[in-house]
Amino acid sequence: MGGGSVGAVGASPAVTGYDPPPNPPPQGGRAFGWGLLALVLLGLAFPAGAKEVYKPASTLQDEPVSLDELLPEFEDLLPPLAPPDVPRQKVVEEEEPEEAAVIKPSRKKAPEAEAAKPEALYKVYPAPYIAPEAPPVQPTRAHDETPPAATEPEPAPALPSPAFMAAMTKATAVGSQFFPILPWGASPDTVPQLLPMASNHGLDEDHSAITRAIVFIHDLSREAGAGVATLTTLAGGDNDTTLILAPQFPLSVDITRFGSRLPEGGRNVARWMGDGGLRDAWSSGGLSVSKPPQQGVSSFAAIDLLLLYLADTNRFPRLQSIVLVGHGMGGDFVQRYAAAGIAPDLIKPQGLPVRYLVANASSYIYFTGARPSAEGPSFARPDMAQCPGVNRYPYGLDDLTAYARRNGGNAMRLRYTERRVMYLLSDRIASDPYLDTSCAAAVQGRSRVERGRNYERYLVQSFGDSALSSQSFTLVPNSDYDPAILFGSYCGLAMLFGDGACASTLMPH
Repeated sequence: MGGGSVGAVGASPAVTGYDPPPNPPPQGGRAFGWGLLALVLLGLAFPAGAKEVYKPASTLQDEPVSLDELLPEFEDLLPPLAPPDVPRQKVVEEEEPEEAAVIKPSRKKAPEAEAAKPEALYKVYPAPYIAPEAPPVQPTRAHDETPPAATEPEPAPALPSPAFMAAMTKATAVGSQFFPILPWGASPDTVPQLLPMASNHGLDEDHSAITRAIVFIHDLSREAGAGVATLTTLAGGDNDTTLILAPQFPLSVDITRFGSRLPEGGRNVARWMGDGGLRDAWSSGGLSVSKPPQQGVSSFAAIDLLLLYLADTNRFPRLQSIVLVGHGMGGDFVQRYAAAGIAPDLIKPQGLPVRYLVANASSYIYFTGARPSAEGPSFARPDMAQCPGVNRYPYGLDDLTAYARRNGGNAMRLRYTERRVMYLLSDRIASDPYLDTSCAAAVQGRSRVERGRNYERYLVQSFGDSALSSQSFTLVPNSDYDPAILFGSYCGLAMLFGDGACASTLMPH
């Protein structure tokens, strides 16, 4: 699936929680505490005597749980997401005095505020804490020197192409700001895994002025900080009211390379395998690496927790919209999450919409067995003998992951066109070594742009022209494989910082 690094536009702004090499971040790091109510809110743990909402993973494939069954259970177990005494505030641009009175986020916390941090915060959503101070790590070698043989990670087995895996095994810097994630059904005493998080504003700052949140999903390079820098530059004067978050999904090789700079040597930092195939990769909602008695955490469940955190009106009283955006492999992630994600439906009653920006995705999930025909613009079933995995997740609805089975294929199919999704495609990519070349992806088209055009036709054929009332496809000229150009295009800016309105430009119907 997608690859390449995200380039910043102009001078790269400072990014919170991300320290690229060769300047290593300090020992320790910033993390979030977590509490019982946060676990219950995600369905990760249930109070004593409460009825479990989800069935064991071993039974999910045969008896998927629908959202219609899920939501009443949450209503019985929890108070409303938006308490009556903390309504979500509407932003009125005409009221200049009120705007001026809003307390702007401060990057420097007052000592007395730190000392008076109330214990109750830990029982609502993960509250920030600073990891214990530790002496700085003295580098033992220059950044560009060859590491000792004892610490050199073994190369992972090949995935779709050698170039693909070459990028997968390049370790990227791991940040110093973390967000706690837990598996479904975790007990209250479960130790959370820590997800590195880059952002333009610290997670422990005052967010009362934030009206828009952008969650950026990195591509194959896993350069979360570079994505934040690009979007921060594009945000310009809107940075004060825009929170840009970029979770980083490290591979085991990243922890090996940077473990000495991470809390407790990186023992509890979440990481994913690079050799388990695309179905189990972080880009498809795969589980993080775990050792018994721990359980792996789906990368999609991590986004669920992040969205529920953003939906807390105590922390974000003025937040009006959330945009989930990804380029390359990040675009693959966003497109699958738009189909399978659980949290967007949980926060929808709050009037907090989630939009999706899919840029230069390498492949798409199809909801039926039809694929583009080699004979023309029609669709037909491919030869299963030649391509047996064509309908297997993440390309189709067969053999879904445990996370995706919580909704089930039928719910994913019926709900997808209700999602507000924008697809951005480069008109021509001169060199694309990270294109998914597997048989299941190749039957979707020969290139990213061809696969995008075919997917637009597929949605219209499967769901009718009404599919394009909520989803749009746009071709961006002269953009090659540069996410900064795609995000900075008219439609990209409209989706990220405007109302998201932009007409499809690929083909008439």
